[in-house]
This record gives sequence, C-alpha cells and structure tokens, in this order.
Amino acid sequence: MPIHPWLAERFPLIRDIPSMQAALADPALGARLQQYLVDPRPWSMPAGVEVSDERAGSVPVRVFRPQRPSGAALLWLHGGGFIMGSIDDTESMIPAAELAARSGAVVVSAGYRLAVDGVRYPAPLDDAVAAWHWLAGQGHERAFAGGASVGAGLATGIAVRARDAGETAPAGLLLAYPIEHYPVPPAEQDLSQLPAMLRFPPVFQQHLMQNYLGSIEGAPADAIPGNHDVSGLPETWIAAAEYDDLRPSADRFADQLATAGVPVHRHLAEGMVHGFLGRGPSLEPVDAALEFFAQALR
Repeated sequence: MPIHPWLAERFPLIRDIPSMQAALADPALGARLQQYLVDPRPWSMPAGVEVSDERAGSVPVRVFRPQRPSGAALLWLHGGGFIMGSIDDTESMIPAAELAARSGAVVVSAGYRLAVDGVRYPAPLDDAVAAWHWLAGQGHERAFAGGASVGAGLATGIAVRARDAGETAPAGLLLAYPIEHYPVPPAEQDLSQLPAMLRFPPVFQQHLMQNYLGSIEGAPADAIPGNHDVSGLPETWIAAAEYDDLRPSADRFADQLATAGVPVHRHLAEGMVHGFLGRGPSLEPVDAALEFFAQALR
C-alpha cells in the first residue's frame, strides 16, 4: 500500500528538516513540524477515563483509570530514542487513554529516566522495572507491559529480567514498531521517499545504542533482547509501521518468538511511518492498531 495520503501530502512541510532535535531547536522548523503532525480531526480524552499523576517509588507515572475496570492493567512506555519523550507526549497520552477506554484496562504510563546528562543503561530499564513491580503489586487479574519504539524494547527488557530472575512476568507484551536488535536488519523496501527526519539509517542506530549502552559490545539480553534467546517470553502482540527502517526488527523478532514457541500476533499499520501512535485515531491505521492492542487487553 502507498504511504497514507494524509501523511504524504504533508511531507513537504518537513522535507528539509534533518532531525527531530533540529525541529525542537528552531521555532520556524518546529512550527512546520506541528503542521505536519495535525490529524484529520483533533484528539480529545475519551469519556469515562480518569487521569492522575502518581509515583512508582521514584518514577513518575500517569495513571488512566476507566470507569468500568476489567481487571486488566498495562504499563506503557513511550519512545524517543532514549533522549526524548515523557508522560506528557502524545505517544504516551493517546495510546494510554485510548487503550484504557477501549479495553477497560488500567493503563500506567511511566516517565523513565532518559539517557542524557551522563545517564545510561541500566537506568531507563531500572525505572521501567520499578514501575512494573509497582503495577504488578496492585492485584490486577492480568498485567501487561508494552510501549513504542525504544519503549517497546524496554517492555521486552522487563519480561527478560522477570524470566531470568524467576519473577512475575507480564501476562503479555504489546509492542509498537519496536527496536529489538542491533544492528537492525536492512529494510527490503525503498524508503527514499521518506523525509530525512523519519529515517533511521545505520549511523543513527549506532549512535542511539552507544548513547544508551556506552558500549555495544557484550550488551546483555535485557538491553537488546532480539540479539539473545527469546524462549520463555510472554505472549506478544506486535504492531509494525509499513514504512519504517526499524520494521525489519519487528518482523525478525516476531519470527524469533514464533520459532521459540512463544505465541505471537502481528499487525501491520499500512501506509504508516514510525511513531504513528503519537497521532490520533482519526487516522484509520492508528485506530486499527489501537484496536489490535485493545483486543489483547480484553
């Protein structure tokens, strides 16, 4: 399927923006980025979802409680390459609120430490694990872990640590356009039509992992799960973006899980690019991906 026309028509707005950091640093570029990020209809908080800011020990969390809780819960972790993102971002707010409303699950979005100002692995993952322990200790019938991009990798890291320590693991993993490998296998499709700021070439991947890990050599399984044994991980739902340099990581990870006997469910967000869950469900592929995850929680 071609790139979704709503996105493709807006590519000229961001064609000459080299990176997200550049857009954040330059008000003029930032204004164009905001125009690109406009959806067909504005998103608003679903009815019947109560939102509160709390703390899981030292980790700030935002809790989305539906009017009629189903007994399920989800820890949600945003993306941002370990250097950006927060519980205030749309990639935190929209999936958390929508999944709470659609499934009846209590959804907790965690503000893990970023790999900036000298912070490195395992600090972001330690925060994610602390938030998981906090959520898992609240007596929900089924508790899941999930996230977007590097947040999906952190959710998988939670499951790896639980598996290896013999602790309570998530009932399932909900992974949106995850990065689970280094290096990521090369994309088979032609992505040259994407603006530079939507690309994740090998040099970007190397910088991301070196910044997060310090050294890529000998990186443990909870840091780069797809480079290691995936047997014994929980049932997993993976939603990949069709036009994404990181899509091969999602595809390979799904294949690895299936080969290891782990139940895995796949969804392809047709016409979408990396980061699509930061947009609202007025874009039909976003709505479909949210339903895919909501069904898992239901």
